[in-house]
Amino acid sequence: MSCATCARQMLEIEALRGEGVYGPESVCVAVARMGQEDESIKTCTLKEMCNIDMGGPLHSMVLVGETHPLENDMMAMHRAAEHDFLPEDQVPNQYLSDV
Repeated sequence: MSCATCARQMLEIEALRGEGVYGPESVCVAVARMGQEDESIKTCTLKEMCNIDMGGPLHSMVLVGETHPLENDMMAMHRAAEHDFLPEDQVPNQYLSDV
């Protein structure tokens, strides 16, 4: 499953359950291919994550809670840029095998 699919499913579940555990503005960190030469780390909101392109597998996503100032610095360093997002009309594929 891609990080974009995970984010969309999390928002759908929260909308159905209405528990207020997280929302579109919740911060998350996506990691792809950790430890490889082409690893990718991106930080953005859950809503933004729905349209992010992390490339090929293996993907992981973390929903961020309270953070330490050092963690805040690292998240700022990995903040997703405009070019990391797919166009608004293009939904990322949920199947990583198609990437």
